[in-house]
Amino acid sequence: MKRIACVACLDPKFSIHTHTFLRAVVLARHSLLGSDVQLRLFDDSASREGALRAAREVLAWAPDAVVGHFASSAADAAAPQYAAYGVPLFLPAATASHLTRNATTWRLCDNDADYVAWLGELIAQAQWAIAPPEHDGSLHGISVAEQLADCLDLTPYGATRIFSGRYAASVRYAIRWAHTDLPGRLILTDDAGSTALVPDLLAHGVDPDQHDILIAGICPHPAGETARRVRQAWRRRWGGEPGTYLWETLAALQTAARYPELPARTVLGPLRFDEQRESRPSSFRLWRVTRRGLMAWQPVTEAV
Repeated sequence: MKRIACVACLDPKFSIHTHTFLRAVVLARHSLLGSDVQLRLFDDSASREGALRAAREVLAWAPDAVVGHFASSAADAAAPQYAAYGVPLFLPAATASHLTRNATTWRLCDNDADYVAWLGELIAQAQWAIAPPEHDGSLHGISVAEQLADCLDLTPYGATRIFSGRYAASVRYAIRWAHTDLPGRLILTDDAGSTALVPDLLAHGVDPDQHDILIAGICPHPAGETARRVRQAWRRRWGGEPGTYLWETLAALQTAARYPELPARTVLGPLRFDEQRESRPSSFRLWRVTRRGLMAWQPVTEAV
């Protein structure tokens, strides 16, 4: 029996992604993984303190692998604990670049450095005037904001503003920005890329069609017959389309179940890792926020 610890914030009042994570575990248990795989849930509260507590509970259970710690701050606290015991940790969504320095940490998603390189190049090509990036104080938020500040030519009064942070903080910032009626555009980072964003904005009197709000997000590319069946099961059971966190979590669970066999066959295709245990899928996408939802978008170079 292979034992996999599944760790995330399990309180949906705190994390917009809790329901997606739990649904991924349900789908994996009943549709993707064999009867020889045992999954167990642990709550890290998406915080450093919660992650240390969860890591102690996980290690006491003695799993063969760990999947989760979606918040970079939680992964940063827990990863060294697993490395000390030789337990592999598979990160579906924690992006802080330094996390894979821990000897048993494997990352399926893109990291902050690659994300910033993509976004910085996109901004440079569009020739947007960028104000100093702001953040919510989270490890991921600070990491992205500081790296963007280092690679961009900033101007205090730039018409394009960037906010890097978790979903709830990003929504609050977008609402404040929209109600100040500032000209220009707002770029939110990857955690804001949720189907809940448009309803949340509308509920606070913000019509996305009246504002230039963009999401610099991450969009995995599911592939194959298994992914098709997962999508159908999601639509039947919950409606709508499965999002980024669903695909990343399923792929991480499949990889953990097969480890140390690599590349693993997953809903995102065969996953390979480099010498730093990074998958580097380059799944970046820019969306415009509209009343109809998030629409893929490409910027037009502005005259200067």
